[in-house]
Order: sequence, then C-alpha cells, then structure tokens
Amino acid sequence: MNLGFFKNHFSRGSSLVGFGMGLALMFLLTGCQAPQKPLSWRGTVQHDLPLYGDRNWIAIVDSAYPDQSRPGVETVVTHHNMFTVLKYVLAGIEKAPNIRAEAYTDKELNYVTDAQTPGISAYRAKLYAMLAGIPHFSRLHIRSIHRLNKDGKIFNILILKTNLTMPYTSVFIHLKCGYWTNADETALRKAMAAKAN
Repeated sequence: MNLGFFKNHFSRGSSLVGFGMGLALMFLLTGCQAPQKPLSWRGTVQHDLPLYGDRNWIAIVDSAYPDQSRPGVETVVTHHNMFTVLKYVLAGIEKAPNIRAEAYTDKELNYVTDAQTPGISAYRAKLYAMLAGIPHFSRLHIRSIHRLNKDGKIFNILILKTNLTMPYTSVFIHLKCGYWTNADETALRKAMAAKAN
C-alpha cells in the first residue's frame, strides 16, 4: 500500500480546507463591519471643495428650505446657525485655489420687517457685511430654487441647512473658476468672435 499517496492527499486537503475557512472568515468579518459614519457638515464641505469648480453651488439655507429631489442635490442638516456655517464655507472657498464665490440672496429679504420677523434688520446688516468682499446679487427666492434644480441635472450642489427660523434668509453661493475672471472670459469671447469675422 502506498502510504505516501494518502499523506500527500491528506495534507493537500488540509491546506484547501484551511484556505476555504480563511476565505469564509474574511467574508464574515467584512460583512459584519458597522456602516461607515457619514461626514459631519464641516467634513462634507472639506471633502467637496476640492471636487467643486466652475458652476457648482453651495447653498446655506434656513430651516424651512425644502429638500430638493434632484439626484445632484445633496442636503445636509448642520444643526448650527447661519453665520457659523456661512463663515466656514466662505473661509474654505477663500483658501481654495480652484474656486471663487458669487453670492445670491433673496430679494424678498429686503422687504421683510422687524414687525413681521423680530431681528430681521440686524440679520440683514450682518449678512450683507459678511458678503461685502464678494460679488453679491439679489433675486426672487423661487428663481434660486429653480436654478439649483436646473443645474442639479449636470452639476453637484450642496445644500447646508441651518437652524435659522427667519424667512428669505438663504444664501446661494455660485462657484466660479478661481483663476479665471468674468472679465477674462468676456475678453476671450470677444477675441474669438473678432477672429471668426
């Protein structure tokens, strides 16, 4: 009887069994890991800013702002006040070489009174002071919602929901290329049009 055959067969079988058990254990352990904890709102901003560029949006909104259903629109509830979130976002944009900010606020904000919403005048003054260093435009609130819905078809948009309970206080930040100005673009298009004629 050839005992060598049984020895070789047995040890080879043991190796296969051990390998199989190792694989099973690996799948079991990886399958049992806890789901990854989502990023904080600050972590989300830090993660997104290097990815974002010309035509992306970051909106810092009041607590009644709707959760938009467009797949490209991500909403994060911050549980913080408007000025804390806005200051953090603007500081991050200012440090980023790839982007610069243009801000849009709600036109309606200029007509809300302290009788309707106590403290709105002080909010307005502080907000406009924070936005003084960047191009700032005013338009109807619904137009900004429609713009985000439209741009969300092809560009990612981050909405940071604050705990502010005052109407028409949202700030919509349109990101532009950080190393190419609007004047540069206008001059380029004029040069191209002149060359074509």
